Amino acid sequence: MFSRALLTYEYSVLFPCSCIQIDFNQGIDPGAPFSEYPGSPTHALYDKFDAASQPVSTRGEYAWQDLGLGDIRGPCADLNAAANHGYLPRDGIATAETINTGLWEASGLDKTATLFLQTTTMFFDGDPLSGRWSIGYHSDKTQSLGIVGDLLGNETGICAYGHLKTEGDASITREEWLEAGMNSNRASYPEFAQELLDLAKARTGGNLTPQVMTEHQYNRKQHSITTNPNYFSPAYAGIAFTFGAHMFAYELLANHSAEYPRGFVKLEVFESFSSSTRDANNKLVFTYGHERVPENWYHRADDDAWTLTDILISIAQQCLSYPSNCQVGGNTGEVNSFSGVDLAILLVILLTLLLI
Repeated sequence: MFSRALLTYEYSVLFPCSCIQIDFNQGIDPGAPFSEYPGSPTHALYDKFDAASQPVSTRGEYAWQDLGLGDIRGPCADLNAAANHGYLPRDGIATAETINTGLWEASGLDKTATLFLQTTTMFFDGDPLSGRWSIGYHSDKTQSLGIVGDLLGNETGICAYGHLKTEGDASITREEWLEAGMNSNRASYPEFAQELLDLAKARTGGNLTPQVMTEHQYNRKQHSITTNPNYFSPAYAGIAFTFGAHMFAYELLANHSAEYPRGFVKLEVFESFSSSTRDANNKLVFTYGHERVPENWYHRADDDAWTLTDILISIAQQCLSYPSNCQVGGNTGEVNSFSGVDLAILLVILLTLLLI
């Protein structure tokens, strides 16, 4: 009873304009509607557009280039596109300076968020001494200790053996690392991308929205539980990072205009960023490393940046809409054997403090 009352209170704080009554008896997920504009409430009120400061250049030094020998790409479409256009190093080896500057210029990601991203990823997947990390699989370019570093072990990068440290199961279009069958957490699988696009068509007529991305996150977790006997959802990679990636797919990939200052993501924008094209039968085809910033694309306004606070608040909002997404645990060697601990209430309590 206490937990239900508390969730109802937290819901009223995070969704102050809603009159929806939550039915906590209908199953594992109460179905509280996810915010149309997640994160800080100020985003819902934003109504400015600056055609001079928001366009992202795809010309000159920022022209798209195909991969060179040894260039690395990974599971994050935004990082891949930024590297393909030179906003990040084209070899795929990131540093604090390039992440802070490149993602601000390419996506409007605030430095509070890039600092957190850089610090955690460098610690889990890269070289804390040099600050370098790979946006994909392991690279010898990241470590700074020579033979000593080799003896200590390789930095993994954010995919392949970096799995479950940063990148996790149930990602947007990737598969679980080392799962039998389709098992690449670097490749984008067209069937999962098509599921997302079909969901968008059913819910909005085609545009990707935060609500669509959150529902897709729930669907992907349910898919993993029912198909992967080794599915696991740790606190950071499974809850914070995986959901954060789903929000990035809207908040950082959205185009902006005077008509839509808060952003919009059409299917062709998602396909461009996700390195997807259509074959003669109109089926999605993924090509590794071909993520592109679309032409005539405008990032978030400087005074409407996506911040670390927004990321944390949106995680709390996710926990209210889909509490089962906020469970730490996994399958126990068989499909549909999930055992875990529900962190939804704890996360909502902690993160609501950001709004008080």
